[in-house]
Amino acid sequence: MTQIWIAMIAYLLTSYYKFLHNAKRSIQTIIRLIQINLFERKPLRDLIEFDTFKPPQPFGGKQCSFLTGH
Repeated sequence: MTQIWIAMIAYLLTSYYKFLHNAKRSIQTIIRLIQINLFERKPLRDLIEFDTFKPPQPFGGKQCSFLTGH
């Protein structure tokens, strides 16, 4: 029962934030953005607005591969 209450509270808080800021994204998209960026220090408004959200830059291909041994 606790998980159901927590899920309902999270959904209501997200929909209330969407209502307050007239966000164009769907609630499902907002929740996914929050899940992806859970440990990032970004303002929530930057994630929700289309103009200010920028996806992370590519790493550049300098990552070591465990499969090839390099």
